[in-house]
Amino acid sequence: MFQIIVLMNGDLFRATGARSLAHLTSEETNYGGYPQIIDATFSSVKTRASKIRPKVDPFVIDNFYRKLHHEIDSITPDERCAAFGVQPHNETVPRRIFYGSMLADENMEILEMNAIEAHGIYHVMAFVESNTTHMATPRKLRFRDSPEGDLLQHSNMFGSQTRVVIDYWLEDYPSLHSMNREVEQRNTITKIWIEAGMTERDIAIMADLDEVVSRDFLRALQVCDFPQLRFQEDEQPSCQAPKMVLSTIQFESSPFCIRKREWFHPDVMLGQCIEGIGDPTERVVPLRNFERKLGERSQKYGAHDHNKYPQHILESGKFPLWSGRDIRTVSGSSGPLMAYKDKSGHRNTSALGVAYHFHNWFQNADDIRHKYATYGHGWPQALTMHLSDIEHDLDLLVRCARSLSNDMNPSGYPYYEHNGDVETFWTTFGGPKPLYFRNDTYVRERHTWLQRIVAADEKKFGSKYH
Repeated sequence: MFQIIVLMNGDLFRATGARSLAHLTSEETNYGGYPQIIDATFSSVKTRASKIRPKVDPFVIDNFYRKLHHEIDSITPDERCAAFGVQPHNETVPRRIFYGSMLADENMEILEMNAIEAHGIYHVMAFVESNTTHMATPRKLRFRDSPEGDLLQHSNMFGSQTRVVIDYWLEDYPSLHSMNREVEQRNTITKIWIEAGMTERDIAIMADLDEVVSRDFLRALQVCDFPQLRFQEDEQPSCQAPKMVLSTIQFESSPFCIRKREWFHPDVMLGQCIEGIGDPTERVVPLRNFERKLGERSQKYGAHDHNKYPQHILESGKFPLWSGRDIRTVSGSSGPLMAYKDKSGHRNTSALGVAYHFHNWFQNADDIRHKYATYGHGWPQALTMHLSDIEHDLDLLVRCARSLSNDMNPSGYPYYEHNGDVETFWTTFGGPKPLYFRNDTYVRERHTWLQRIVAADEKKFGSKYH
């Protein structure tokens, strides 16, 4: 059976029909000695206002990447889990993984990077787009009734057994700004997960679209016994610190521009601590920063310190369940960032990361400036000042594109300096490589493109580096 899921601000409608799964290959349905869970439902998405869209060609994974998938997927659970210092779990099937992200103005290459890395793994991918920026200014919906939306929804780019669901946040809260607005938009993701059948045992990943979990670690999440993700069947979990926060390698607009310090998203959690899925018995609803019930959690309810709650909650051990507003922004991890076990004495956590942050992966500087002017902590001055002066990451981007050493700005973010040679660079870095970057031609071409972006921007706005 297949399901047509129609979503608009959380309203759900369904229609069903027949679909054969016979076209799936053995490589798509088995890996590492475990049978892949294939839900006999296929989901695509339309809105109530959708027009009849033209037929979409299927997204084709090149054999080059399929061979890499097979190589990674064939690692045994014992070997895979040992890389993270844990054992395989004793469950009979791999765990299902539900992914969630916002959609906005990202380069479409980001979607392709996600698809190449995670093809055939996610059970559900939930996306939310809004008709306003985080500063409450209007924006045109990009993925509704468009070629980009058709590709995402109807091409099977993430695998024919992966549900792709898009909803649209169209609420009218003109005074709701910045991160309070972002988390309200993000809260729609958990509603999609609930409607799509998430259970307490399932794994949730809350991310930005440019944050991509490595294929190796996604497989590890399915088969390994990570203490943070143990399902407590016989007792109610406290849910005080249920998050696993991933150590992530940050690529600043080019495969050659790696920040030495790790990034600290995406965020991973079991369904048993998510609002609407976990057991709510005797738990309180946390106070929030906008009209008490919207936006980010109050600092009194663990926003920045998971040990800071009202005394009666600390004494009872029954902490609030986590909504989609909380999973990314609220303090909720009691351990270090999740990374590969260090066997080589390499002390730089960035090189041990289990995910990739393809940061500021735009096609031109105008899009970069628009992002910093209108999203998150929007700053209108970003439209006209030197690119390097907008934010530390952009200063790193400029220095890397121009091959300027870290000594040029001792107070800036350091990056792994390079000479443009692909093989030498990755050997020196010593960390894992995204599947998309196994294509050396793309690596060189993307860096050349970044150099052109910076040169054109500096011709228009100048530079603090001469």
